[in-house]
Amino acid sequence: YNPITSVYPGDIGKIEADQLAASRETEAVGYREALTKIEKNIYKIKTLLDSQGIKFMLVLVPHPHIVSGNEWVKGRKSFGLKPGKVYSDRGFKDLSKWADDVGIAVYDLTPYLKIESAKQRLYFDNDGVFSI
Repeated sequence: YNPITSVYPGDIGKIEADQLAASRETEAVGYREALTKIEKNIYKIKTLLDSQGIKFMLVLVPHPHIVSGNEWVKGRKSFGLKPGKVYSDRGFKDLSKWADDVGIAVYDLTPYLKIESAKQRLYFDNDGVFSI
């Protein structure tokens, strides 16, 4: 356990304590409620921008463990993620479907980054930040 970057083992999979909970193998505790809260806040942003005549697009940028099992090799260990495993993008899919249903343009970078990650490393090993 690394208190600066990760989660206590007992909190793995709990939305309020685990920043990677939505991508875990099982549905996270509190997932649906958190997704609803995110959707409401995004919709408020859209409404505000619409009132000002500003176009809005939701751009989804995945964490490295969703892109490739070869990304973020060192950092994923402190979050209890398996080496070499690609984790779920369920949260992005759910958010994209909702956004489409309410008329918000969405651009999900996940499929494109998966392709590019097969050619070159995209993230730093320790902190998971883009390296390109």
